[in-house]
Amino acid sequence: MQDISIELQRYVSFPSVDIPDVMNGRHYSSLTTDDLEEIALALRKHWGLGESPIDNVVLLVENAGVIVGLDYANSGSIDGQGTWSDVDLRPYMLLAKDKDNAFRRAMDCAHELSHIVLHKDVTDEELTTDFHVIEDQAKFLAGALMLPYTSFSNEIRSLSLDGFLELKARWGVSVGAMIMRAVQTEIIGEETAKRLWKYRAARGWHRKEPLDLPEETPVPNPRLLHRSIDLVVTHKVRSKRDLLEQDFCLFADDVETLCSIPRNYFAEPSAQVHHLQPTLKTTQGEPASGNVVPFRKS
Repeated sequence: MQDISIELQRYVSFPSVDIPDVMNGRHYSSLTTDDLEEIALALRKHWGLGESPIDNVVLLVENAGVIVGLDYANSGSIDGQGTWSDVDLRPYMLLAKDKDNAFRRAMDCAHELSHIVLHKDVTDEELTTDFHVIEDQAKFLAGALMLPYTSFSNEIRSLSLDGFLELKARWGVSVGAMIMRAVQTEIIGEETAKRLWKYRAARGWHRKEPLDLPEETPVPNPRLLHRSIDLVVTHKVRSKRDLLEQDFCLFADDVETLCSIPRNYFAEPSAQVHHLQPTLKTTQGEPASGNVVPFRKS
């Protein structure tokens, strides 16, 4: 994905990186939950989001200069990855294409954005020794970013599954994530949460909640890489074949997946064969017809 991005940046101006430094020199290990709440509000203020729901988190991070791509994770435990590139000093984010659910994609995107914001300078050793701390911080910040305490809590009318379900479409967050956020902010206690988790499982929502299907709620895809390729091709800066074979040097399927491009985008149109109707040849000077003269016996 980075190779594709670097090549496209030769022809297209990408959005400037706009990830504010909210750490202020602090090490991630020193952060409290109160600090994470303040960081979530600072990020919202920086991007002019107020405390309203975020309609499209993927678009938000792309506008902030993050390069976002998709790939098949083929794993129940992997939802994405976010990191900074040493090559172009940009943040990159890879999300699981096979988690085809708008609410999961939104939270996965917020989660990886949280890593990009909080854990830019984490070493490999720290990632190993403090893995659970780092993951818990990203989960907390993602929840705080998607569901700011004041506005979210003011809209809760009923601390029930159906009450949270009423808010799902507006906030773009799953009922499960709302329950977790309600526990984090002490809107509900542990006993209430246990009861809600039990009822949720009884309804089968631990596998699939209402509104989860793509036909019910369209899944937001990244746009930047796809539109950049279209721009280069449409303006004849590079052909599809040149991009694929000389610039990216990758298989078409991989580029289409990573860049959210429809299948067979790079396929060459088949050559058209015109059917010709055969005709009889004529020889110049040859009479068109002749008389047959019978022989007679003398």
